[in-house]
Amino acid sequence: MKTVLLTLADKYGGFIVGGLIGAIVHRVRNTMSFRAFLGVLFVSAFVGLCVGILLKNYLNAPDEVVFVVCSISGVFSKDILDEIQQVISYISVFIKNKANINTDNSENNPS
Repeated sequence: MKTVLLTLADKYGGFIVGGLIGAIVHRVRNTMSFRAFLGVLFVSAFVGLCVGILLKNYLNAPDEVVFVVCSISGVFSKDILDEIQQVISYISVFIKNKANINTDNSENNPS
């Protein structure tokens, strides 16, 4: 098990570090509490890992490009997360509205 973790860290650790560097840059540019910064670190590391795996394994990008894009994605990861949360809330509102329309129709037109 230990060798598997070391292999994964060796293979994908740079992507996480790139995301963390992006989070630190984001922290320098914006004021935030320490707790918010820890959240941004976690999200940036995850986004950096995802972007790095996508670029390296599926798009066969060179290492230099992968690390730069991981760092840039780390900078914007909080913004990306906020946008995803907003899209999810819009989808939720849409589904709730659709459900209310269907239940209102069934109450007004009994079978």
